[in-house]
Amino acid sequence: PAPPNPAAAKPATTTSASTPATAAATTTTNGSPAQQQQPLSSSSSSSSSSSTTLPPPLASPRNLTPLLDGSDVGMLFRRAVNDEERERLAALTRPHFKLAATEQLLGVFDCCKGENPLDAGEMFIFTNSVCFRRSKNSVQVESGASTKFSIPMASLLDVCPNPGVYPFGALLITIKGVQTPWLFSFFTEKEDALRVVRAAMAVASDARAAAATTAEEAAQQQQQHQHQQQQQQQ
Repeated sequence: PAPPNPAAAKPATTTSASTPATAAATTTTNGSPAQQQQPLSSSSSSSSSSSTTLPPPLASPRNLTPLLDGSDVGMLFRRAVNDEERERLAALTRPHFKLAATEQLLGVFDCCKGENPLDAGEMFIFTNSVCFRRSKNSVQVESGASTKFSIPMASLLDVCPNPGVYPFGALLITIKGVQTPWLFSFFTEKEDALRVVRAAMAVASDARAAAATTAEEAAQQQQQHQHQQQQQQQ
């Protein structure tokens, strides 16, 4: 008789081939393939893509109220995804400064009043007003100073970057009737704040000029009408 084959006499064993990135299918003793694992690279790419989602829209006005009582309204304004959300935020902010309902909120910027970095707050730029509200942990609030104020846009004469090196990120605002310009410093977005204030000043100036022209034309028409009446009486 022929001698037994050593290879045929070996029992069936479980074999596995795997690499650091991919686990291949394994063969069991009964010959059925095990469940194949997904490559690790695909799972990592899917997790990275899910982390780059857009920020969620703002909450309802009722849920925004406690956030407005804090000091990070700028974050809420940047998270607004459309004009409707910005208007809801403006509607809740206007009563803080006793502004008219027609005031549109153009921008909110983190900054400090003066040179003290601990006197922190936020600047609110409306169509007809520049407002500032100190944060709750500001040193001026702790000393009993005013927590908020507003400047009519018609009172602004100029806004320009601070020519000095310190404080950093500073703007000088010249106000009608105030001898020394007001300093706002440590802007996180100084160039954007400067652009928005200047644009609002230009629009407000054009509106005042148009109103003055309309008033002058109305006065001239009234004078002409009175002159015509006098001629008719004569």
